[in-house]
Amino acid sequence: MIKLSFNERLQRYGWVLIAGFVVLQPFKNWFELPIAIMAVLGLLRLMQHPREVASSTAFKPLLLMFACLWLPMLTSLTDAVNLNRSAMTAFAFLRFPLMGIFVIHALKTAEARRYLLQVLGAALCFAAADVLVQALFGHNLFGMKAEIEGRLSGLLSQRLALGHILAVLSPI
Repeated sequence: MIKLSFNERLQRYGWVLIAGFVVLQPFKNWFELPIAIMAVLGLLRLMQHPREVASSTAFKPLLLMFACLWLPMLTSLTDAVNLNRSAMTAFAFLRFPLMGIFVIHALKTAEARRYLLQVLGAALCFAAADVLVQALFGHNLFGMKAEIEGRLSGLLSQRLALGHILAVLSPI
C-alpha cells in the first residue's frame, strides 16, 4: 500500500470538502464546517508555502476580488450603526480568501475538478428534481411545504433558501 503525504491527500481528496460545502447548504449552518476546515487548511498552506501560494496565477484574482468586497466593508465600519456586529461580520469574511487558497490548491488536478463537477452535477439534478416536485405538488421530496404558501422553498427545507442554493450552483 502506498502511503500518501498530507499534501498529496489534500490534493487528491480536497474536492470532498468543497463538495461538502455545497451539499450541506440546505442543512441550517452545517455548511460552515467545511468552510472552517478549508480556511484552516488554507492558512496552513499559506504559512508553509507562502511563495508558492503568492505565485499561483489564481491567487492574484482571488485577492483582488476579495479586496473589492472586503475593503468597502472595512471603510463602512467607521459609520456603522452597530459597530460590534459589523466588525464581526467584516472580520469573519477573512475566512474566505483562506478558503480560496485551499480551493486553488485542491483543484489543481483535472481529476479533482472532474470528481467535484460530477458530485455538484448530481446535487444540482437532485435540487432541480426537488424544486420540480415542489412546483407540481406543493411540497418537496420529503413532504415539507414552504413557509409561505405559493413560494418554492428550496432543497430539503421549509425555509426560503432556494436563492442561496441557486447562487452557489448556478455557475455549474
